[in-house]
Amino acid sequence: MTQYEMQVLQADIRMLLATADATGGEPIEVVPGTGANGKAYAVLHTNSLAELASWREVLQASGRPHRLVNRAYDYRQEVNDPDW
Repeated sequence: MTQYEMQVLQADIRMLLATADATGGEPIEVVPGTGANGKAYAVLHTNSLAELASWREVLQASGRPHRLVNRAYDYRQEVNDPDW
């Protein structure tokens, strides 16, 4: 299990693919949409805080919603109100 996750809308995953490829291509998991909104999202896994920061920088620059998760400390931060 990886320590960090970034959850993004599946449509936004393309924004991060170049960053993930440049840093070693960490695993990307796609979660099908469930619930009332039915939005599919992607979970990018990493053990690198630097990689997590680079993903966050890309998403914040474009104002896209995302969720950061630190499994070691059971911590979550939601940015720009992710609705999945």
